[in-house]
Amino acid sequence: MADIRDDLAGIPEALRRKYDQYTSLKAQPDENLGDMAVQTAAGFIPGVGQAMALRDMKRSWDEGDKTGLALSAASMLPLGNLVKGLRNSSPIQKIMGGDLAKHAPLEDMAAGEARLSAGETPTKVWREHGVERGPENHQPTKWEIDDSKARVNSHDSLGVTLFHRDTNPGSTASNYSGRAEGVFHHPDLYKNYPELKDYTVYMQVDPSLPHAEASFYPGEKAIYAQGPSHETLRTSMLHEFDHAVANIQGFDPGANYKDIKEAMIAHLRDTGRVIPKDIDEQAYRIYRKNMGEGSAWGTERRANMSATEKSRIPPSQTHREAAMVAPYEYMIPYDRLPGSK
Repeated sequence: MADIRDDLAGIPEALRRKYDQYTSLKAQPDENLGDMAVQTAAGFIPGVGQAMALRDMKRSWDEGDKTGLALSAASMLPLGNLVKGLRNSSPIQKIMGGDLAKHAPLEDMAAGEARLSAGETPTKVWREHGVERGPENHQPTKWEIDDSKARVNSHDSLGVTLFHRDTNPGSTASNYSGRAEGVFHHPDLYKNYPELKDYTVYMQVDPSLPHAEASFYPGEKAIYAQGPSHETLRTSMLHEFDHAVANIQGFDPGANYKDIKEAMIAHLRDTGRVIPKDIDEQAYRIYRKNMGEGSAWGTERRANMSATEKSRIPPSQTHREAAMVAPYEYMIPYDRLPGSK
């Protein structure tokens, strides 16, 4: 007859096996509804609950389930356990932070995403973690690169070895071309997205121009800019580099005002309607409300804000204001714009 002490001695080993099963990164062969019910109760045990949540997060990552990932993260309390659990988890870092930003604040991004998923207000998350999802919670979690050191380099300060300059006889314009790193000084941007150093910038400085403007061409990996001085080109360049980062990360792209206008006119003609006299204004308002453009306009505005203002006001709020979006309106993702399909 077996001694009851043998059975008692085996209990700790059985509990250890169950703990290993509950926290395994792989679904167990004998995992059935009964086990799932036990796991639900086990989730309330300190330590076991957090380990199970980490397991569920990793399973969600492997299965590409972002919603499950966020919910699993949100279930981990207190918050410190979540940050500690994510600190050295590279798969989680990739999906939460984006693997192309070399120095993204991954811990804050993970914690911020968890708190947003749990219903925390975006403003509070921004002020405590410096991260947000962007306008209308439409995009992945973002953080803000410091633009305070950004400037357009003058030719004389760097010399012809870094970028090329052409001056036409009898013209007031100087044309520059070269690697972005030589034309546009922005160490914090290149530190996080070093590939941008090798993008090409074509720039014209002409005192006779009334204002600065620029365009980004993702297929060429190039920015074209013109303005009355090097200084006036700073915000336009920031605008276009915001688009360049969005292109790398897969965020909502910018829009083209002329394409929107042409698509609106074509639709009105196809449906037999009259083209309104204010078609230009209507197209521009739609263009301005695009999420990608709102982000770039907001970047321009925030470049002139103090560090205190930027830490207090989430970028998405600035983006909406810069895009002239009323409180009752929504910003427009690119795939909802006229002519985007």
